[in-house]
Amino acid sequence: MCDAAERDRAYAAWSDKYQSQGDRAAGRSALGKTEMSGARRMTREDRYALIIVKRIAEAVTAVVNETPAGATGSVLYTALMAYISVDQFETMMRALVAAERIARRGDRYFPIGQRRNSLARRRGSEGRR
Repeated sequence: MCDAAERDRAYAAWSDKYQSQGDRAAGRSALGKTEMSGARRMTREDRYALIIVKRIAEAVTAVVNETPAGATGSVLYTALMAYISVDQFETMMRALVAAERIARRGDRYFPIGQRRNSLARRRGSEGRR
């Protein structure tokens, strides 16, 4: 298990990946300074792509949290296939699970609180035997 700081770092690394792509497109260096040597400006499409990925991750987390019985990955992706590829979806879902925003069992994604509660119940029932 990882602690909250590690979860936040994993989620930040995933979202920073897309932000750093936008920074490179805008010609910003790692220090946040704009490089003037032939760098192109960030296009509207680049900005929209960054915003879309973040909003999709937030929407998926919200949908999973509202589905206590679990949401299947195929159903989630079907709703998103117009916006992201399968590879992007799988990467995003792995990042959300690694950051413990959601939990995964098989092909289903569950709210993280439900998983913790069910694990606590199992551990509690094992101790009573």
